[in-house]
Amino acid sequence: MKRHIAVFLLLCGLLHAEALRPTCYRDNDKNVVICSEKKLGRLMWQDEKQIFEGTLEQAQEYCKTLSLAGYKDWRLPTRTELLSIEDKSRYNPALNTAFRYIADSGHIWYWSQTKDANGSPNAWYVDFRNGGGSWNSGPLFVRCVRQY
Repeated sequence: MKRHIAVFLLLCGLLHAEALRPTCYRDNDKNVVICSEKKLGRLMWQDEKQIFEGTLEQAQEYCKTLSLAGYKDWRLPTRTELLSIEDKSRYNPALNTAFRYIADSGHIWYWSQTKDANGSPNAWYVDFRNGGGSWNSGPLFVRCVRQY
């Protein structure tokens, strides 16, 4: 009986974890991925073959001036937003399968706009090779986002 309960609880946990993942689909004509997630709402993500790399300031400026899919209100994602497209069940890349393009580099670290609270110039990045992330000062890759 205990074994059945343990298996049941494990399955419930897996189903709950799957339900928390965003639902994403790719618009091939516009080179974007649209994801819906309960807490974050609907987000449109840049997914182009050409991938920008730069410092945090350059990354913010790049997103601010990006014109893609008929929109000009792109920005650097927050830490939470960037982590929402991570898929830790995958490796190299640990990225939601709706995305087609990822940096071809030894480190596939992408900027977020979430700054270190200690006043350092560092901001959070997500490592899409194996998941997770940390603080860095760059240069790193950029994947812009907008509310959809």
